[in-house]
Amino acid sequence: MLNYTVLSKNPEHFRNFTGLKLEEFNTLNQQVTEKYSDYEQKRLAQKQLSSHKIISPLSIRLWLKSKRRVNLNGV
Repeated sequence: MLNYTVLSKNPEHFRNFTGLKLEEFNTLNQQVTEKYSDYEQKRLAQKQLSSHKIISPLSIRLWLKSKRRVNLNGV
């Protein structure tokens, strides 16, 4: 199985597989790692705040259609 440990032993293979030099990847990985935990905490907090059910556009259209029928029938 290919993973960082295997690919990083051969920089040429690493570059062919990722499109990045090993040094570029390490720099990018360090930047992402530094910011990830803050981002993840923010994402989870937002998810908890907006835990209401998301209504699909189809559900809205069906609901509106049923309301129109009720209004047209005089009920």
